[in-house]
Amino acid sequence: MTSVELKRKLEKLNTGILKTETELNDLQQQQIDCTKKQNKISGLIGIANRKFDDKKKMYFRTQIELDTRISEEKARLRQVAIDKKKKQLPTFETWLKKEFKELVSETSELGVTLGTSFSESTLYDRYIRIRDDRFPTRESVILNESINRYDEVLTSLIEKELDGGQVGLMEKRNLKQSVVNFLNNQVIKSSLQI
Repeated sequence: MTSVELKRKLEKLNTGILKTETELNDLQQQQIDCTKKQNKISGLIGIANRKFDDKKKMYFRTQIELDTRISEEKARLRQVAIDKKKKQLPTFETWLKKEFKELVSETSELGVTLGTSFSESTLYDRYIRIRDDRFPTRESVILNESINRYDEVLTSLIEKELDGGQVGLMEKRNLKQSVVNFLNNQVIKSSLQI
């Protein structure tokens, strides 16, 4: 090979080197741009993930709040239905008046003349004194416990009916049991003089 040929070959190689170096520089710049883009995208993905997680948390908190409100509303409506039904049904005092009436009428019908006889109104007046006493007494505590038991039984029967169950005659009659237990208490018997 002559020196001219070697020079041409050298020029060709130099041109190839320059071309390859330019391509390499372009590829490296593209790699740098891609890395920057990847870093930017990774940052955007991180932000998007945090926003997504925050929205999921907010969604679940809102769902829980909604479920709670729905549950509270159902409970409130159920309590309204229970209270409405309670207003239609006899109270503890209604049963008590009936028991006083039955107690007086049974003894008079049978002609039991033993001891002192009292009228239904006298018994009720004595009860009113227990009920309206300004200071807590054993009698008022017993009365409140009996009223609470009556209310619990009444509420459970109403709830049973609201849930679609049948309330039988004996269950209805159990309402009277709180009144009977109240009247059979020795402290109450003594206070009412029965």
